[in-house]
Amino acid sequence: MLLLVAALAAPLPAAAERDPSLVGAWQGRGGTFAGLVFSTERPRFFGDRVVSCVRAPCPPVRIAGTWKTRRGRLLLRPRGARPLIVRYHVADDLLTLLRVDDQSIVARLERATTYCSLARDCARQEYPRPRCIGADTCEATHTCAWRCGETTATCDGYRCVDGEHCEVRDGAPHCVAESAGCESVRCSSGRPHCVAVGDEVACLPRDRCHRDDECPGGSTCRPEFICVRAPCFAPLVCG
Repeated sequence: MLLLVAALAAPLPAAAERDPSLVGAWQGRGGTFAGLVFSTERPRFFGDRVVSCVRAPCPPVRIAGTWKTRRGRLLLRPRGARPLIVRYHVADDLLTLLRVDDQSIVARLERATTYCSLARDCARQEYPRPRCIGADTCEATHTCAWRCGETTATCDGYRCVDGEHCEVRDGAPHCVAESAGCESVRCSSGRPHCVAVGDEVACLPRDRCHRDDECPGGSTCRPEFICVRAPCFAPLVCG
């Protein structure tokens, strides 16, 4: 079982901030994280958490959500999972995460230009892109690269956060804000996820997942571990 990296009994102090030294990509060099990417947009993070399982191989579990820091502590709030609180230290492009209670090391990560496990992870990361029509790709080294000549970009499997949906713009998938229709809709606990297309709104069921291949046909796994069937066409039937 995965070692819990948070001591939830020690809450993060109020008036939390965001340490700019964490912003960017980090690649794991040991411990419970294979990689982490912090952004100041809203602000968001995503990462791959190393897990133990009975039968190998055991792929890392993707988590994504919001983050805050305060007085040497880092709070990760992944969607669909419990918050994680750790102490952190940054020195010489090395990020060390430690348990709050006994200061034991949870993970070590090294600063990187980018980090990815799938091509769609690269869309919001900054790295040199040549002046050609193409698409992001994730290399075997878990770094992002631009492949010229890729012109068949689609939203298939592209992950967006709640309140956004995917559209292909300028030859690449982008997450854009949903219609305001969801702002006034309260979905039930059994169908908690709201999707708005034009003037129509639907509440989708909460299907648990970690990877796209765990979702039923025609749906994809979002960062909050929910299988979402998309796109939706009029009449809006997504569930």
